Amino acid sequence: MAVSRTHRSQAGAVAARTLLSLFVIFGMAVFFLPTSPLGNTGAHAQTTASPTTSSPTINFLNPSSHSKVISDKQETGASGPSYHLVAWVRNVPTAPLVEFKYQVGTAQESTIGTATATPGSADTFEYNWNIPSNNPQTNNIPDGEITLKAILYSNNGATEVARDQETVTLNQTGDVSEGAPNEDPPSSEAAETVEITYPVNGGPVGFYNRQTVIDVIWSQTSTGTPASGSQQTPGADEISVFYTKTPPGIEPTWIACGTAEATNADAGDGVRCALTSNDQATQVTGVAAVARDTETTQTGPVPSPADETETVNESGDAHRALPYTQVATTVAFTTGSGQQVSAGTGGDFPCSNVITTVVRDQAAHKIAGHNVDVHATGPTDQLQFDSSTQSDPQQNPESNHSGSESAYSCADGTQSGFQGQHEVANSPDPKHEESAAQGTSDSGTFKFKLHTDAGGTTQFTAFADIDNNDLRCSSEPSSAGSVGWNQPAPTPTSASPDQTSCPAPSASPSSSTTTSASPSGSSTSTASPSSSPGTSRTTGLGASDNEVDAGTTITLSGQVISSNTSCEDNEFVRIRRRVHGTDTFENFRSVTTDAEGKFESSFEATNSADYQAFAPSHDTCADSTSEPVTVLARVTVSITVDEFRPKRGSTVHFSGKVEPNHDGTRVVLQRKKNGSWVKVKRDTLDAQSRYSFAIVADWRRDRLFRVKWIQGDSDHEEGRSQKVKVTTHR
Repeated sequence: MAVSRTHRSQAGAVAARTLLSLFVIFGMAVFFLPTSPLGNTGAHAQTTASPTTSSPTINFLNPSSHSKVISDKQETGASGPSYHLVAWVRNVPTAPLVEFKYQVGTAQESTIGTATATPGSADTFEYNWNIPSNNPQTNNIPDGEITLKAILYSNNGATEVARDQETVTLNQTGDVSEGAPNEDPPSSEAAETVEITYPVNGGPVGFYNRQTVIDVIWSQTSTGTPASGSQQTPGADEISVFYTKTPPGIEPTWIACGTAEATNADAGDGVRCALTSNDQATQVTGVAAVARDTETTQTGPVPSPADETETVNESGDAHRALPYTQVATTVAFTTGSGQQVSAGTGGDFPCSNVITTVVRDQAAHKIAGHNVDVHATGPTDQLQFDSSTQSDPQQNPESNHSGSESAYSCADGTQSGFQGQHEVANSPDPKHEESAAQGTSDSGTFKFKLHTDAGGTTQFTAFADIDNNDLRCSSEPSSAGSVGWNQPAPTPTSASPDQTSCPAPSASPSSSTTTSASPSGSSTSTASPSSSPGTSRTTGLGASDNEVDAGTTITLSGQVISSNTSCEDNEFVRIRRRVHGTDTFENFRSVTTDAEGKFESSFEATNSADYQAFAPSHDTCADSTSEPVTVLARVTVSITVDEFRPKRGSTVHFSGKVEPNHDGTRVVLQRKKNGSWVKVKRDTLDAQSRYSFAIVADWRRDRLFRVKWIQGDSDHEEGRSQKVKVTTHR
């Protein structure tokens, strides 16, 4: 209110003094009001801190934009019905207290309760709200729009410093206004719900290869007591998950990262969340899950195939999360090791029961998507891995084994798929398989079966192949197991024939004039040329690998170093690329350095190329260019054999494909002879980059074959297929 400085009459002066007195009296009354934070009227001391850039802020994390439908329908496995209210704070004040309230329309605010700070993160507060029990007059809050409020106080409730509110839709009974004749009772129509069980709110969340698995429980289908028709109440059909990079205390922006059918999303499997291509795990600040339900628009008294259906978002949950990088630390067998398998009535052996191995990280949490290799030996050379859907997807290891042979289908008893083998003189050959590209399941497991043609024992070893080279490094976690065929399983011993020492870790570019990284190469520039004014800088660049299969993801990492730290932190760096066969470097990618001047960029190496990192000059900082780093991209050559055990004198067909496409170039079929590879036949790739060979199986016993692409251009390196063993018989 403005008060005039010109008093035109005595009456005006009196009126002004009267108003001033009233304001003073009102202010004193407010000052001495009770300050209990739990009163239904919200009667707090109305002192609010003046907003500044460092002032505290509060914002709802749940509910927020991922889902603004709320319900406390009980999830299966939950201790009781409740809705999870979560708020996070920026610039947490001294002795913080957070209070949740709700308001229906223009009615008076009602207090829900005082939040609890999460144990792992002091900036996050939560409250489990049993919604129907909060209104003592009606024991219920009507469905429809309500406003939720989160209020932040300092000094244990003495002063309100910030607040936030969300308008949400409460759905505890469903929309029964249409009065469909066969509609279930209102209690069966509450919005479906989900609750996150991993990560815990404010706790760590592990990422492996920029993926994590969010564990949930949800409202499931259960038997009801409907008025007529269905004998079950509905449940959630799908669970969708999200992550956010928004800092605490701000309205979160959610990014969808995965969806799974609810029946596959229990606390053992969860829902896999994969970050988008430009996001890193270190940026994640929170995760969310939403229950999704398939709704049908009825055209008659009962649903029919003609009715329209759609899957809609319902109630959700969200947690503050603290990311870390998962490192495989333990491998353990949870089922199948130590089993005894008895031969059938005809003397033939069935497949073993499923053998399950689980990979866990340094926090004893499961790792999804990790590569697992398995070696198995005995009782004979005819031991085989299962290639059917009764086991998890597996593949022939890509390298470091003597040859390939047929696997076995436990589903129909046929020779099917591939497995690797290691040739060992005068004893059964160890067999080798690895998980397919998707790695361990969402529950961190890899499951397999074994089959043999004779009694005896099998020893097997599973290991987490951290460096993906199909060799068991001495520090890679592993576990041994065994199976007995018509006899008890023996004490497990290692069946891994190729334990090796571990490669030295790749060094990050540093201030030294050179950086040697194993196995990858790196380079460091000299000081900036004198033509670029300002503080001199050096730029180092290294590659995670110097030779890969085309299409493999590599990481270039480096560091900008200067005597002036302002020329290192938050610096723009351009990565340039010169594809082999061309003469010039072209701009390829751009990155920004961190506080230590470090940077990295990951991408698929599609061509053989040289890379440079260039930090341009600005202000008092000189420009700097790294020495080139070379990354060679090999073609990949697939191979298929129509018969691993052909009759002597019959025709054997080899076929496959070279990728990327190199139509018109040549491949050669080779066989191993006296320790060397010799040519058998040549073929020219067709328009689809495919080849085909046919040869007569005129040899005795075993022969090893492979197909080699003869380098036909400079932007790809020659590649070879897996080795395959073909054994003739009479």
